[in-house]
Amino acid sequence: SPKEMGLPGQEYFAGSHFNPNVTWWDQSTGFISYLTRCQYMLQQGRSVADVLYYYGDHVPNLGRYKQDDPAGALPGYDYDLINEDKLLNLTVSGNRIRLPHGVSYRLLVIPDHRTLSFAAIKKIAMLVADGATVLGPKPTTTASLVGFPNAEEKLVTMADQLWTKSSNPIGSNKFGKGRVIWGKTAAQVLQEDKIPADFQVIKTDTGLVFDYIHREIAGQVDFYFVSSQNRKKASLTCSFRNTGRQPELWDPVTGICRPLRFFKEQDGSTSVDLQFDPFGSAFIIFRLPSTQTAVSGSTPPKNYPEFHDLVTLDGKWQVRFDTAWGGPASARFDTLQDWISRSEPGIKYYSGKAVYQQSFDVPDLEGNNASNDHQHFIELGDVKDVGIASVTLNGKDLGITWCPPFRLPLGEALRASGNKLEILVVNSWRNRLIGDRDNSAGKKFTNTNITVRPDWQLVPSGLTGPVKIVTARW
Repeated sequence: SPKEMGLPGQEYFAGSHFNPNVTWWDQSTGFISYLTRCQYMLQQGRSVADVLYYYGDHVPNLGRYKQDDPAGALPGYDYDLINEDKLLNLTVSGNRIRLPHGVSYRLLVIPDHRTLSFAAIKKIAMLVADGATVLGPKPTTTASLVGFPNAEEKLVTMADQLWTKSSNPIGSNKFGKGRVIWGKTAAQVLQEDKIPADFQVIKTDTGLVFDYIHREIAGQVDFYFVSSQNRKKASLTCSFRNTGRQPELWDPVTGICRPLRFFKEQDGSTSVDLQFDPFGSAFIIFRLPSTQTAVSGSTPPKNYPEFHDLVTLDGKWQVRFDTAWGGPASARFDTLQDWISRSEPGIKYYSGKAVYQQSFDVPDLEGNNASNDHQHFIELGDVKDVGIASVTLNGKDLGITWCPPFRLPLGEALRASGNKLEILVVNSWRNRLIGDRDNSAGKKFTNTNITVRPDWQLVPSGLTGPVKIVTARW
């Protein structure tokens, strides 16, 4: 966006705006670090999926969202997509379907629209003859003029050989070294073949949804990226089709890596207790040999600490706003509250950064000194609307927090008395844009090509807390 356009400037009407004109650009490093860690890991090694889904060659044709699950593999198993170019490069070895670069699959699933090119069905016949398992309905047409009409006739003949002339909605047929199956999902076939789920949620609250990606590195390391698709905190017991190695948790938000001490191995899988914050994610790594899956004694080890409140910062807050964006130089908040609930227009319609300041004591700190199994954190409660804050305690930068539970380690910065705390929070452009819309005769702070619609409402903003000092105990 040209500088003369002002802020937020020239923007596209759709999508998420991520550029130096967003209010939180200077505080974006925490989010970018998360993306960096995730993408570094997800580019390592090779995909591990049991199912390869060929999405056809007809037009129009698009790869669908994973959760649409056209392969019928979810949950428990995963699938990759392939087009016709790559389909023609497939080979079979040991009954596994292989791509040239080495990734292999147990099943090839074809689309349910009963349309295949002659090149595709010819290749599928070769794969099945060599030992592949192919799953899907019997094709009836090439829907193409290539080789017409001979190609149509040949497709019908080959389809009868592979699928037989049976009219049964469910069935299978041996052809060469392989087989063709129809009327079942990929997950059903894998279960009938006694293949354990690659990732399975064994125990959690009803209605919770989790997703995963599995990759392996040189046959030595397996890792799973597990993502919670839930708005609330979630605890679960899940299993991974991996044994003989110590599970580790790698946190892409903090970069912290640690072993998951409590796990069990059974029937070719390892079960682990995990916890996720709202929409949280983690890498579960299997790389180091393990000869022990439980610790003796009456109390098993914990995979996560318990957090206990040490002090809640209920006092008054002094808050600094940026006067260049219409905010007051300073304002007192007797309690933490949403900016849009304030009567001052400079706060109600404010967009940008604000710094909260408070001094506090921790009378019980001496009895709660940090140790290897005992650490102190600050929790900010709720941060709106972007959900980004940076924290400084006694002059020490504690870092940026951008996702629930908005928690940062205090390290050696915390003192028993005289602590000076600063919390910088930032909200989006929305409230300032609405303020400029409603103040048609007054000073305008923003400029953009986007029309601020009459039905747009103010969004909750600021630090609403509660802000706490907590102790983590293992």
